[in-house]
Amino acid sequence: MIYLLLYFEFFKVAIFTFGGGYASLPLIYDAVVQNNAWITAQQYADIIALEGIAPGPMAINVATFVGTLIAGVPGSIIATLGLCTPAMFICIVVARFYLKYKNQNLVQSFLSSLRPTAIGLIAAAAITLFLTGIFNNGDGSIVIENFNIWSVFICAGGLYLLRKGRINELWLIVMGFGLGVILYPFVS
Repeated sequence: MIYLLLYFEFFKVAIFTFGGGYASLPLIYDAVVQNNAWITAQQYADIIALEGIAPGPMAINVATFVGTLIAGVPGSIIATLGLCTPAMFICIVVARFYLKYKNQNLVQSFLSSLRPTAIGLIAAAAITLFLTGIFNNGDGSIVIENFNIWSVFICAGGLYLLRKGRINELWLIVMGFGLGVILYPFVS
């Protein structure tokens, strides 16, 4: 039963996500943390951090990590298939129609209306991860008294290096990992 539910939850995420991996994060969070309570918000934040250093598409990696936590290797396969199945069929159908009707105003209007929605979903994921990292209570809940100044410094330094230092994102992830390993004993 867990496999069927796992497949269905990730299938729903794939059906209702427009905008790529970041846009799927709030929907995955709702499915696995809030609606089904399979994992905690802290575990979800850890999965997102691990996903950042793993190669491959974000949503697929997250589905694989979550599926593994919930139901082992079979769960990872089922969650990943649940996430991929709709995309395969939708891409086949949309590609056929897009090639035929791409210059029509209705199609262009539809695509233009999806962009702000995708931006909103990405912003929601970023805000949730930021608040969890800065005000984490250990169980994933946000508690103002648990303000973590080190997380703020790491975030600000990372943003600065990304925007002004023109550092490659991969090196930024590696540096964040290193700082986390070094600072964890002092801030936990």
